[in-house]
Amino acid sequence: MFLRRIFVVLLCGLIAGGGVIYTTTFRFFDRPLTESKQEKFQEQIRLPDNFTLAASVNSIDTVKNTLQSARKNVSDGAYALELNVAFAEDNTLYLADGPEYITPASVKLESVFNEFRDSPYLRYILRLTNNTTEPALVDLAVQYSLLGRIMLIGIQVDDLPAYSEQYCNFLLCAELDTGSVKMSDPDSCNELLRYCLDCGAVGISCHQSEVTDTFRTALMEIGQLRLVLENVDSRYEMYQALSLNPNIIITSHPENLYSIMLSQDYLNLNKANVF
Repeated sequence: MFLRRIFVVLLCGLIAGGGVIYTTTFRFFDRPLTESKQEKFQEQIRLPDNFTLAASVNSIDTVKNTLQSARKNVSDGAYALELNVAFAEDNTLYLADGPEYITPASVKLESVFNEFRDSPYLRYILRLTNNTTEPALVDLAVQYSLLGRIMLIGIQVDDLPAYSEQYCNFLLCAELDTGSVKMSDPDSCNELLRYCLDCGAVGISCHQSEVTDTFRTALMEIGQLRLVLENVDSRYEMYQALSLNPNIIITSHPENLYSIMLSQDYLNLNKANVF
């Protein structure tokens, strides 16, 4: 853990000194692995260059939706935070907690942004539990220079056009509805994915169990949509998810996924024998 923290500090310094790279090269996510480990990792499973280990701040049982849980997730190896966000009546944004959304103990989203304002590698995946026509979220992102570091997730396909117009400066990720597409039919998968792309989406999210070979092939053929896997919590699910070569994995146990990515047993896996 001590060595990992030292590495993260060094990583932040390197990125802060190389800000030009982020303005000229589009890399929404970067993994904090050494170059040699990254090379060995990719030899086994060809994860995209912008693969992301994202932690769900809403899933830690005892301290969820707090600055404490966010700090823990980052220290456990996550380099993106997935946050449920709700607008209050005055359009202030808070971390949402269940059906009540906002409680007296809710943490302001701005507090999270401010907490990690000196961590330029950190990205945010926001799930809006409600929405408003007011530009509060955009204004907050501008204030903290986060326009290129925010992805909105959980957007229903029918809502994509409206979100694309309102949040054109953010990355948008549509939520897969398996009831509206035949996952075993190439034409149906292609039609859905191309519609999402045309509506401004850069990714599509789902559970790994929903990903069929047909759907994965359609994603690869289009080549412009990220695959985001959610609720990857057990170690078995993590290995299974990694075998799908996703762009983003969201987990409530980032420390376990991080250890798998660094472990020799994973680095030595035979790609042909993965699940």
